[in-house]
Amino acid sequence: MTNRPIPLAEVQYLRAARYTATRVLEAAGVDWHVREVDAIAPGRVVLDVGPAEGKGVRIDWVRSPPAESGSNPTGAAWVARVRRSPDALAIDTATVPADLRARVTRICSALASLSSGLAIPAGLAPAKRESVIMIPDCFEPWMRGWLGEDDRLADGWRLGSTRRLDGAMWITFVHRDCADTADVGLALRDDARPAAVRLRSLDVLYEGRVGPGLVGAMPGGVGRLLRALGIDLLDIEETTTFVDPAGEPLRRLAQTGAADVALGTGEGTVDASAGGSGRTAVGPADTLSLGIGVSAPCGQACAFCSLSPSDRTYMASDVTPHVQGFERDMEWAASLGVRTLRLNGVDPLRAPYLFELAAKARELRFDTIEIYSPGTALSDPDFAARFVQAMPSRYDFKLPIYGATASTHDKLVGRTGAFVELIAGVRNLARLMGPGGTVSFETVLMAGNAEGMGELSDLVWELCTGLGRDLQRVTQGVSTDDFPANVDRAQAMQSGACWRLHLPHPSGPRASEVYPRVALRMTDALAAIYPTNQPPIGNLDLGEIMLCVALAHQRRSGHSLLSVERLRRRRARLAGALYRAMPTVHSNGVHRVMTAVDTVACRHKARCALAVACPGELYPEYALLFGDGELEPVSREDVSSLADGAKMLNALDELARRPTSTED
Repeated sequence: MTNRPIPLAEVQYLRAARYTATRVLEAAGVDWHVREVDAIAPGRVVLDVGPAEGKGVRIDWVRSPPAESGSNPTGAAWVARVRRSPDALAIDTATVPADLRARVTRICSALASLSSGLAIPAGLAPAKRESVIMIPDCFEPWMRGWLGEDDRLADGWRLGSTRRLDGAMWITFVHRDCADTADVGLALRDDARPAAVRLRSLDVLYEGRVGPGLVGAMPGGVGRLLRALGIDLLDIEETTTFVDPAGEPLRRLAQTGAADVALGTGEGTVDASAGGSGRTAVGPADTLSLGIGVSAPCGQACAFCSLSPSDRTYMASDVTPHVQGFERDMEWAASLGVRTLRLNGVDPLRAPYLFELAAKARELRFDTIEIYSPGTALSDPDFAARFVQAMPSRYDFKLPIYGATASTHDKLVGRTGAFVELIAGVRNLARLMGPGGTVSFETVLMAGNAEGMGELSDLVWELCTGLGRDLQRVTQGVSTDDFPANVDRAQAMQSGACWRLHLPHPSGPRASEVYPRVALRMTDALAAIYPTNQPPIGNLDLGEIMLCVALAHQRRSGHSLLSVERLRRRRARLAGALYRAMPTVHSNGVHRVMTAVDTVACRHKARCALAVACPGELYPEYALLFGDGELEPVSREDVSSLADGAKMLNALDELARRPTSTED
């Protein structure tokens, strides 16, 4: 194989070979499938034919060969013969079962009987009916739906994660049998840019050890991966329009009867054309948010954070390009109906351009701002007053707290005085906020603080009682005149409205070093929050904890962890992968990007009654540390035996009947 781009003509030829071979085998009544096709030379292709799972056979399919003799059947125009390959079945040994030999002979006979060339009939594909916006929130759910339940493409490659960078969607594929990964880009066609595979409207990009845009002899069969991807995308181009999120086509899409559905996750696809024949992989704009990733220094070094010290500092002395990029993305999102802005990153409250962004948000009529910050900057009463005054009608502070005492919290964030500053900031907010302001607390439950969750729960409740208005949303309209006496603490803490817990996740360049120091088994996390014979301390959402693990702890402890209500509030993905399921577009001022952690699928997913409601995934690092012994398949009989088992089964059946989506 040479280091060269794969031209469109070759991909078209391979696609025609796959189509023709598939039709020939179907006509012959063969129950094996054409799983992969590759070209060796003009008029000679190699087919991988086999069952849905397991090894198959490699077959040389050659046009107009000389007359052949022997056991391999021949035809007037084609010859088909088995090719030896280490990853395929060998049928020329004495131990090969007779029925297998007969099946392969039948396959070769059918392929050799073809008397015409390779072609796809004209007019076979339907009219275009789907548009996919090239941002992770739209692209990844679409791609997972195309690949199917196990996210597999070809030759052992499985979809890992996606991100947007430099105008392309970059897809990380993970190999099933080894540690190889391949980053493959997908971008709108640009003939001035090197491409591994050039299609009609798309370029497939590859940057590996052989250099950008080249396909040669790559580790783990990347060349075969790219060919398979190119062939499938050539089919997909017949029915799909890929839309640049920064381009004019997106605005036109938003103006063709779908002005309120210009971005999103793909859930609840809608008609986007006057005739109702088009589908757009988007969601309602008024449910979406724009996340601004502000890389301002936090001054902390949290025990679970995989960023290096240099990553936690501001990344440029000249902030102008980033401010302009943020403002450009804010204008773009606002023009499409997005009304919620998320300020996150490292510590957005430390950004020198913070008030510029707030003023821009008011100008563009964002009506809600969510602030994710360590909160220590709010200990300055003048700064806190100025910032609250700059907020729109609704704003919500998400503040992290990791321990009930300064010694615990400060140790985990790596800075003395952080706890005192956080508490002072909360007190300032309690004094300054108007009716539209809320505060909630977030905690990473990890090895360094699991034993102190009871005391931390008491502190969070004390802080929330000083911010009484925050609990209105969980008291169902109860007056706060007599707060907190008229608020049920257990109800408030279990709702997650004032305190959210999640487990650490392995992200960032130092994940392999940091994650093993802080990770907790899901079983141990449940024991810390739902102790046996004691009331629950807080809330761990289903989805953050795999459902079968929650059920096992319910049986041990007596806590009701698997219920219809908790099922409704479950998380769609693990915390580290949740951005993939959130209706949020992310901007770092240069690119519209997001980061999400790779996961591996639960091996019991296909035979578990809870699979329809469960993420069914683990971080690879978690599996390496703890294995997957906590995960066990749950039967319908197991569910039925619960106190509200009939209701649970009805809820699961209802979920199974819904169209596939990334979250409920």
